[in-house]
Amino acid sequence: MQTKKILTSLNIFMLAILILIAMILIFVSIKTSPNSILGNAKDEFNCAPTEGYTWSYAKNRCVRVFEEATALYKSGSNNPRDLKAFIVFSDDNKTIDIYLPNRIKEVLHQDNSTNIWSDKQGMYTLSTDNDRISLKQNNQEIYFLPQ
Repeated sequence: MQTKKILTSLNIFMLAILILIAMILIFVSIKTSPNSILGNAKDEFNCAPTEGYTWSYAKNRCVRVFEEATALYKSGSNNPRDLKAFIVFSDDNKTIDIYLPNRIKEVLHQDNSTNIWSDKQGMYTLSTDNDRISLKQNNQEIYFLPQ
């Protein structure tokens, strides 16, 4: 009987120690990063991703892509559920942020005074061809916007 009381007391003591350690860890995490705990985290550009904001190089400010971007449709697909690409134009139309499903962001710059934008490697090109805007990768259309 005496052994049972000692084990019960030891279990209660260990449980109290574990609860104390958990409370200390919670306190330390709140003190070291209060914004992320409260859901107000800001990124390196002071944008609030939890509120839908991301940095736009084209606009030089935080934007909500779903409010300010133009959606491009996947080429060769009739499925409206296919993931779309989004573009945000700068005010002078010389720089474009492109948000791709498989790549978060690509920044394209206008080549001279043409209607063609490309990145430093020339991987993506946004161009106006006849009656539509085309986003091409290695000269292959991957997304489009009918005009």
